[in-house]
Amino acid sequence: MAGVNYSKLRVLIIEDFANFSSALRMMLSQFGVLEIEIAISGEKALPLMKANAFDIVLSDFNLGEGRNGNDVLEEAKQNKLLKSDCIYIMITAENTTDMVMGALEFQPDEYLTKPFNKDVLLARLERLLRRREALLPIFKAIDKSNMLDAIAQCDSLAPEHPRYKSYLLKLKTDLLLEQGNYDGCRDIYQQILMVKFIPWAQLGLGKSFFYQGQYDKAEKAFRQLLSVNRGYVHGWDWLARCQEKVDDLQGAQESLATAAKISPINVSRQSRLGQLALNNGDLEQAERALLRSVKVGKFSINRSPENYLQLATVISQRVTDVDAVTAKRMEKKVMLVMDELRTSYRGDRTIALQSRLAEKQVYDAQGNDSEAEHALMLAFDLCKKDQDGSIPLEFKEHLIEQLDQAGKADFAGEVVSQMQGEESVRNSEAAELYSKGEVSNALVVLQLAIEEKPRSFAINLNLAQVAMHHMVQTHIDPALMQQVGEALDRVSSLPSDSKRFKVYQDLKARFATLQKKLNKG
Repeated sequence: MAGVNYSKLRVLIIEDFANFSSALRMMLSQFGVLEIEIAISGEKALPLMKANAFDIVLSDFNLGEGRNGNDVLEEAKQNKLLKSDCIYIMITAENTTDMVMGALEFQPDEYLTKPFNKDVLLARLERLLRRREALLPIFKAIDKSNMLDAIAQCDSLAPEHPRYKSYLLKLKTDLLLEQGNYDGCRDIYQQILMVKFIPWAQLGLGKSFFYQGQYDKAEKAFRQLLSVNRGYVHGWDWLARCQEKVDDLQGAQESLATAAKISPINVSRQSRLGQLALNNGDLEQAERALLRSVKVGKFSINRSPENYLQLATVISQRVTDVDAVTAKRMEKKVMLVMDELRTSYRGDRTIALQSRLAEKQVYDAQGNDSEAEHALMLAFDLCKKDQDGSIPLEFKEHLIEQLDQAGKADFAGEVVSQMQGEESVRNSEAAELYSKGEVSNALVVLQLAIEEKPRSFAINLNLAQVAMHHMVQTHIDPALMQQVGEALDRVSSLPSDSKRFKVYQDLKARFATLQKKLNKG
């Protein structure tokens, strides 16, 4: 190919089947490629992408256990592991609609179906490399985060390369959208559409209206797109966004359900659909979507533990309305999902704690008291082992509530005592400010500290003391008095033999005095 030296190209092959990766290597070598790396899995490919600036990536879709080709491409794009000019070709032996749509959604530069020969591969590479070479100034500007220069290059290169006119217009409008120039890209979209209906331009027109808060115009644009091409999956995604903005949540759910039917292997879409369905009370669809999000998102960078936990919540609500056999089957499903969650986030005590409380929720719904108690005590044991304070206080608070409701006040007390020992950095900062006479600044810091650790005896007592000192220096503020009262209420369970009990009594007496003054006006 004129102008391209294959010997200077660096290529990554991602393929778990040794015979096929060898065949690809041989083809590339015949083209003149000298630098070829092979990764047998997505897990091995990503570090190679991070360490090397590849010119071409040839990735199989099905990579066996672990990440598939979509997961790799999605993570590579999200973490910016690829140069803007890198050519990414997805390869698959499967041609099912789900696989094809899924592969295309993440927008590889090309899509190849096995089997193919070297002539087919060469033809695709030459076409893509010609385009890359012609538009290289744009890609270099993007990699330098010089978006204004990239936009200017789109304009300057267009007359030289009329064959790439459509590609350049799309690239330019994508950059304008990214920069928030909605008027500019809207004008371009409208000019294009006056000449010819192009789906991506119609979608872009709707997006430009959406970002400007013109949801009626945006919805109209997306519906026009879908009236011509009902299979344009991103049109349904954006229509759903519009519907959410105008509180048409049922319509948004229906639109997302249509999108998910067209292309089901998108974890973010399934997650959104599950949440919408849950909010709309459609537990059956919520369960299907969340289960799908967990399944397809197992190795995705957009995997979320929240999807696992919400699935448990949905099933706990559904088991009360089904027969015993179905309920048992659903219970088993939750336990398997929670096991997978703990395995996927091994070592994360917070997620382990949440998963045990989610299991308890399902057992409670079924009236299985013994298993519910077992799950609760496993959660308690996790909390007891949290000596470094890695579990956020909000989850410990939730555990305390569950223990109290289960009649396990002693265990709840142990968690509370543990929380008292977790000193806040802000509490120490406030003490230092207070010692310097900076009472108002100390108060601000303590108000932040109490948000972090609302059950801390030390912080509540310090807040009460500093707040009352502040009011003595300034004036009695009803809102601040309420904060003091709430702080003292939170430490009312202090045992009488505690070294802090006398402090609590003194502060309570001072508070009563201030309260009388406030009432007198």
